Amino acid sequence: VDFGVSALATLSTGEVFTGPKALGTRLARLQRLAREVSRKVKGSRNRAKAKTKLARLYARIADLRRNGLHQLSTYITRHFHTIGIED
Repeated sequence: VDFGVSALATLSTGEVFTGPKALGTRLARLQRLAREVSRKVKGSRNRAKAKTKLARLYARIADLRRNGLHQLSTYITRHFHTIGIED
């Protein structure tokens, strides 16, 4: 298993695992929401609402990443007997 930057992991069989597809759209939304928060007036109710939305999105992104890694590790352990990790 070779963990990379552009692909989440590449196996010795040539299989390439990318991250979850929904992650890309969430990251674009993250940029937009972060920009919205920075433009709100400090201490305002609208800023608090925007920060809450941003925090929920951060949590969702973390959940997507965690789930993707879990699915990858489950697939690898179910299909292969010996696992080697490349540095």
